[in-house]
Amino acid sequence: MKEKVEEERETNEQLSKCMQQVCDATKTDTTFEPDYAYLWVIVERRLTDSLATPKFGEDPTTLQRAALESLRGMSTESGAYTLSMKNEAADAGVIAPLVAILRNGASDAVRAAAADRLAALVALHHVRNQDVAAAAGAVTTLGALVEKSARSATRTAAATCLARL
Repeated sequence: MKEKVEEERETNEQLSKCMQQVCDATKTDTTFEPDYAYLWVIVERRLTDSLATPKFGEDPTTLQRAALESLRGMSTESGAYTLSMKNEAADAGVIAPLVAILRNGASDAVRAAAADRLAALVALHHVRNQDVAAAAGAVTTLGALVEKSARSATRTAAATCLARL
């Protein structure tokens, strides 16, 4: 418990420093490109934490949707990811917990959203993310979703993602 509190405090301090860096730099340099790598680590942690057994009164579907929304929030306005974003996501280890949500998502809607985000992260043959997804068992999981999901939206999202792998 004490370690978790300490870890959260360190995370908040790092995030605060990152935000301050962006604010300070944009005041003097309009061409500043912030380093979003730390934000990807936070997204990975949210995805991983959403898979843990929820505390009393917490809805696992809500936790997983919020985590997936934080991942979607890192994308461009069109919902895609740039090459540098995909590389940062790979560095932060986002793919493995995303595949775990595909496999153990709290609902079909959550699994469809996870398939959509994974498809965006492996799009345009991003081999690094494709390899991690394949090693995490994404192909088998997506195949099962295509065959067995009751929701057509989930089947479609899974098939789209499978085609990109």
